[in-house]
Amino acid sequence: MKTEKSVVVEPARFSDIGALLEIEQAVFVPADGMLTRRSFRRHIQSRHLLLVARGSEPGTEVAGYVLVFVHTRSARIYSLAVHPRYQGRGLARTLLEAVLEALRARPLDAVKLEVRKTNCRARGLYESLGFEVTQTRPDYYGPNEDAICMSRAIRPPASRD
Repeated sequence: MKTEKSVVVEPARFSDIGALLEIEQAVFVPADGMLTRRSFRRHIQSRHLLLVARGSEPGTEVAGYVLVFVHTRSARIYSLAVHPRYQGRGLARTLLEAVLEALRARPLDAVKLEVRKTNCRARGLYESLGFEVTQTRPDYYGPNEDAICMSRAIRPPASRD
C-alpha cells in the first residue's frame, strides 16, 4: 500500500477481526479500553459502522479502521486507528471522509467525537474536516488526560435564498 489512492474503504468482515485486534494492540494501551474480538464481532453485526481501509489488491491486509456508533439523530466516532506501519499516508483522513459520506445517506444531524487534548495531530485532522470544539471533559482519559469534544453537521446548512 503506497498511497491513499490505492486504498479501498469497506465494511469490516469477520475475516478482518485478527487484523483489527493487531491494530488495537499496536495503537492503544489497555487503559484506553481496547476493543476485543467479541466486541468487533458484535459491531460487524450491528447497525453501527465499522469500516476498514485496505489496499485495493486482493489479499491486502487491513491498515486501519473507524468505528462509528449510529444513534437516532446523531453518530459518534468511537474509535479510529491506523496501524503504525501505515501512518502518515492519509488513511485516517480517507476513513473519516468515507464515514462522513456514509452518514450523509442516513437521517442524521451531527457526528460527534472525543479526542485527547494532547493529540494535536488528530485534532488538526478533525478541524480540517469541519469539526468544532463543543466542550472539554476533564480527566476523561484518566488523571490529567482531558478530552476535547468535537462535533460537525452531517450536511451543510440549507441556504436561505
